[in-house]
Amino acid sequence: MSAPRLILNTATGWFAAGRELRRPSRCSPMAPSKLYVHACLRANRHTGRLDATVDELARSDDKSANSVALNLDELGGATPSAA
Repeated sequence: MSAPRLILNTATGWFAAGRELRRPSRCSPMAPSKLYVHACLRANRHTGRLDATVDELARSDDKSANSVALNLDELGGATPSAA
């Protein structure tokens, strides 16, 4: 007997959340982890890059540019320049 075939509710615009999303949640406070998930969801699927300024990220989450920059620093990423 074969295993049942899984059918996606939405065929596009999603990704599987695997070990990449488990890693920061164990070692970072909530705000940097939330920013990491936001970046994963908005990143280009082919390049893995998110082209955004600190100000754009701050506006998208109703946060200050300073808090976003601190969260990026906590994650160990390169802080984009503010526009």
